[in-house]
Amino acid sequence: MDISRQHSTLALLRRLIPIADSSVPGYVPDHFTQLCDGISLYAILRTVAPSTFPPTTITAITGDDGEEETAMLSLTSRSFESHAQMRKANLSVLLRRIVQYAKEPMGQSPTAASITQGLDAASLAELAGDGSESVLAAATISAPLMQLVGIAVTLVVLSGVKAILGEVKSLPREDQVVLSNWVRELMSVYGLKPRSQGAAQIGASTSGISSGDPTTTAGAPAASLPSAAQAHPQRAAPAGPPPGITSASMSDVFAATTHGSAVPAAVSTINNSQPKSTARMVLGEAEDEGYYRNAVYQLRNELAEVKAQLSAMQDQYRIAKEDKDTAESKYRLLLGEQAKAPSGVAASATAPQGGGSSSGSEHQQEMLALWQERCRNKDETIATLTARVEEQSAQVAALKSATAAHEVALQALRRRLKTAEEGVMVKSEEKRAAEEKLAVAEDKFAAQMKMRLELENQVEELNSRVLVLTLEQDRLRGFGSGDENPPMNTSFVSNGSVDRVMMLENELDEVRHQRDSLQRQVGILQRQVAAMPSPVADVSTANDTWRAQLRQVEREREDLRQQLTTALERNGNLQQELAARTTSAATAAVANLSLSGSGVDTGEAVDASNTGGAGGAHTAGVTDSNEMDASSSSVYVPLHWADNDGKKREAERREQVILSSLLMQYSYRNLLLQQHQTLLHKDSAEAEVAHQRQMEEHLEVARQTHSPLLTQQRRDVEKGLLESVLHGAKLRMMRVEQ
Repeated sequence: MDISRQHSTLALLRRLIPIADSSVPGYVPDHFTQLCDGISLYAILRTVAPSTFPPTTITAITGDDGEEETAMLSLTSRSFESHAQMRKANLSVLLRRIVQYAKEPMGQSPTAASITQGLDAASLAELAGDGSESVLAAATISAPLMQLVGIAVTLVVLSGVKAILGEVKSLPREDQVVLSNWVRELMSVYGLKPRSQGAAQIGASTSGISSGDPTTTAGAPAASLPSAAQAHPQRAAPAGPPPGITSASMSDVFAATTHGSAVPAAVSTINNSQPKSTARMVLGEAEDEGYYRNAVYQLRNELAEVKAQLSAMQDQYRIAKEDKDTAESKYRLLLGEQAKAPSGVAASATAPQGGGSSSGSEHQQEMLALWQERCRNKDETIATLTARVEEQSAQVAALKSATAAHEVALQALRRRLKTAEEGVMVKSEEKRAAEEKLAVAEDKFAAQMKMRLELENQVEELNSRVLVLTLEQDRLRGFGSGDENPPMNTSFVSNGSVDRVMMLENELDEVRHQRDSLQRQVGILQRQVAAMPSPVADVSTANDTWRAQLRQVEREREDLRQQLTTALERNGNLQQELAARTTSAATAAVANLSLSGSGVDTGEAVDASNTGGAGGAHTAGVTDSNEMDASSSSVYVPLHWADNDGKKREAERREQVILSSLLMQYSYRNLLLQQHQTLLHKDSAEAEVAHQRQMEEHLEVARQTHSPLLTQQRRDVEKGLLESVLHGAKLRMMRVEQ
């Protein structure tokens, strides 16, 4: 608290020292302890009371030898700061002048405590220093110095000098609150009151400035003041500070000191209630609805206040007019009575009562003059009130026009807001309709993509069947041609069945017809796929991404087709090599058997010729027949074994080729399924449901159909791919997204 009071006091001194009297200029202290010399305090007190605080004084001081001597002390310089005796003398003079000023001009109560009680000039003089931290710590800004400074500040504030109060009001709000609380505290302790002359002077000046018409204020009759005071009793505030307020500005204390004198309440009420913010509101052209609403609310409140004041003024005007009418009626009645009195009676009454008639006429003339004066005053009052009523009517009209303008602006703003809301609603409806159309288009697109996927799967299956049938046709053609496949031709010759050849040719024709029909179906399906609508370009960004991925899948599909074609070519080459090897092996076996048979026949013929006779010939014949049977059986067994081995290998290779082609086809198909699942299923729940549905479909198909081993293997491969590739990739993708 003391620190804040010190800062506030120094801030006040920085503003008051420049306007102090030139004969006692004083100085602005750098530290609070420098105020103990009394020079700055004396300077500001002389500003408010020059007669009580003269520029120089004569006093007696005690020298070093203990003798008293008279000297002229000057309180206008800091040269005495280093002299303890001079400083003590200065403070003694300051304390004595403060007591004198508090008792006489300030009107301190005789029963109150002395304003300088507890202050000693000698102890205050010992506090002088350079304001360093050591001195401040030693002195701790003693209570007597704080008391002296507080008394000086209180006397300056309560003096009512306009210039000083203006400087006090220019202080920051925090400093005003601190000084105000300090002044109230000292006023209650020492029983101080605001200075009466200064308060009356300041009150008159402020009322004259606020009214703007000193002549009218001075000329107003005293009879109208009580009614105005009754109409607005809040304008008449009691003298002195309000006891219930703990934090107020110095301007509030100043207002409390200036309300002690009689100020015309009607004029101050009218001028204090002027609409201060009307001009600012009219000039501002902000379109904020809150601003207009607040402005209209303030204008309506001000209009209500002005109407109340206008009604009060009209009541006063009516009362004054009634008084004037009453006075005029009395005046006319008096004139009528004088006119009715006969001249003879007046003449006869004049002779015996000369002195009485003259005194009566003088009394009547005085009454007439008095009534005329009163009527004239009433006329002036009525004219003044009429002017004020007209002025208030003009203000009311201006306020009404301003209120109407603000209401018009508010209505325009409301209309604009309503139009904007309607536009937002229309846009919302359009957005909702567009979203519905987009959802329908997405559903159609998903259905078309599903159909396209099914058609592509059918195309792939038909292509695979065409390839299988083509291979079967090539195989049958190879078996039918005698030049290209001698073992098969040999087998046919060995069977000796022309019906078998015809049956195979019929089967070949049937297979060709099936291939042609399948190719036609493939062409039809390809045209249907080509005729399907392409995805809309502006549906969403996801469709663009899907098309890019679809192009990537198409490229992968072409790669798979190329790989399948390469595998089929290699399979054909392998079949040709196998057929060539089988043919060469059979030819070599036949040649070897023929050579071995001729050698045996030659030996046996030699032996037979050596032995001679019919028995030998018979034996040779039996041997030849046995050898022929053996040779025929030996030739047939290798050929049959080679034929069976070739068919087995050919079946195995064909099955491997079919399985590899199916594997590649279903790899491509599962890529499409993965893309389809990515587009249709957005979250893990939908993906899990789709996975369960696919598993159930596979189980249902496996349960209902009894397929051969190759079909079961194909389904197992498809199921494994769905489990490992599609579902696993989908789960990995969802984990990455999460």
